[in-house]
Amino acid sequence: MYNPGSVPNYKGYQLNDILGGDLKNDRDYNLKLVVDTENKTVATVLDNKEINKMDCKDADLSFGSIGFRMATNTKANFKEQAWVDDLKVTDKNGKLIFFQDFELAEDSQFSGGETKDGRLYVTHGDADGGYRFLG
Repeated sequence: MYNPGSVPNYKGYQLNDILGGDLKNDRDYNLKLVVDTENKTVATVLDNKEINKMDCKDADLSFGSIGFRMATNTKANFKEQAWVDDLKVTDKNGKLIFFQDFELAEDSQFSGGETKDGRLYVTHGDADGGYRFLG
């Protein structure tokens, strides 16, 4: 997914400020990133609601890797983790570029995580630096 750390002066945002609370454990969410290479923006859409649109300024969004970042914060006593299912990448016209449903345990194609029950489980500590990229 998009790495906002490459955007100059990016300060981040907190989901609880946008959603009025944190994401809940044991609940499925539909997450979509809409990358507009012409206008250099990335919109985050959660359960069909746009929750953030980032101006990426001079960043080149026309290429990159598919991946996930997981982190941990021992001071705040949390560890990011997620189950990923049915990952799909399309172009602006809806043409399918990449799809992975994680149904085959030995075919995750990512540098870390564990494929189980048709989903990819990713958490900080199962790959170098907390990043998992399409291999």
